[in-house]
Amino acid sequence: LWPLTFNPKKKEGKFVGGTFNDIQEKADYLSDLGVTSVEFLPVHESRFHASWGYALDSLSLIEKNYGTPNELRGLVDSLHQRDLKVIFDIVINHVNNSLIRDPLSKTRTNTKYYRGNTPWGPKPDFKNIMVKKWILDSLVNLIRDFHIDGLRFDMIETVYIGSKAGYHFVQELNTLLKKIQPKIYLSAEQLPDNAWATFPVKDNGLGFDSQWNDKFKNFFEQKFDHYNENQRFIDLSPIKGSLMGFSNHDSGNGEYHYGGATRTLNYLGSHDFVGNKNPLMRIISTFESYESSGQN
Repeated sequence: LWPLTFNPKKKEGKFVGGTFNDIQEKADYLSDLGVTSVEFLPVHESRFHASWGYALDSLSLIEKNYGTPNELRGLVDSLHQRDLKVIFDIVINHVNNSLIRDPLSKTRTNTKYYRGNTPWGPKPDFKNIMVKKWILDSLVNLIRDFHIDGLRFDMIETVYIGSKAGYHFVQELNTLLKKIQPKIYLSAEQLPDNAWATFPVKDNGLGFDSQWNDKFKNFFEQKFDHYNENQRFIDLSPIKGSLMGFSNHDSGNGEYHYGGATRTLNYLGSHDFVGNKNPLMRIISTFESYESSGQN
């Protein structure tokens, strides 16, 4: 669920950005649909006033355009009253350079708090104790403050690819979160699909409860998008494989495996799918994405 466009209102004939209160108006609607959980795109303060929230400026401050922290708490409580679980999408693989105030440049990517880059922004140095403490404290406070039921981590492999420190940090993070809230549901956007992501930390896995199953989504995109009434047969074996927990990333030894069907999260669309492919989203969204500057 993208708060900005889920239930937007019109003001003087033009759509304005949606808020937590706008979502709360639809709590009964979501419950009546049979929805059992709601996953929010990142709700933390972002450098863009109209975005998906992945260009974050904080892991503590809530995006003020969506509403206040108290309004978010009220929304979570309202969903809980209807037996809906609440999951927050979390970004730790990259952060805004201005967030931890460590100057970078095109030729300088390794500094006190950063260690290299990602396709979306600078990569935190997961060896640095202050960086680790900032992330750990922020997420623990998030769980305690808003009583959320789960976290979905954006592109988690970016944290540990080429970094043993990153791998150990994810293990440390998931171990701590499970101690703080044993029933917390932890899911990883993990591509390519690494079975170790969902193995227990004690077995040297990353300790996630599930990882996103891109094969399930790819099957529908590639097969049903091109289906027509003259097509008499569709090979359903790929979807069978995906439901059993196999991925579609071949290796020299065959297919990688998620580690079991209950460790996969099958999805038909993500924020990328909605934002990039649905023209309706562009029609109703008259919001301008511009980078905010200064402290306000």
